[in-house]
Amino acid sequence: MSYSTTSVQSKSEAVSLQQHIAQFREQRTPFFFYNLEVLRETLKAMKAVTDPLGYHVHYAFKANSNPRILEVIREHGLGADCVSGNEVKRAVETGFAS
Repeated sequence: MSYSTTSVQSKSEAVSLQQHIAQFREQRTPFFFYNLEVLRETLKAMKAVTDPLGYHVHYAFKANSNPRILEVIREHGLGADCVSGNEVKRAVETGFAS
């Protein structure tokens, strides 16, 4: 499966909903739309709660293996929860600590 991502880095760079809808009409189906800014905000909020308690959260690679999503998750300090050799390989390739 191939992946392509489009990322808006700030709210000032955000495109209108109508532009998103027009972009979706051009996509082959099925496709996935990820808002990386929402993901970053969610991860920051989670870390603000878990870090003071000494918890180290791990992301289940089985849930989503999109390389860009995994990079954002790694950048926020989460660990990798892997149950297969392929998931371990992907985690190492994405830069998670072994």
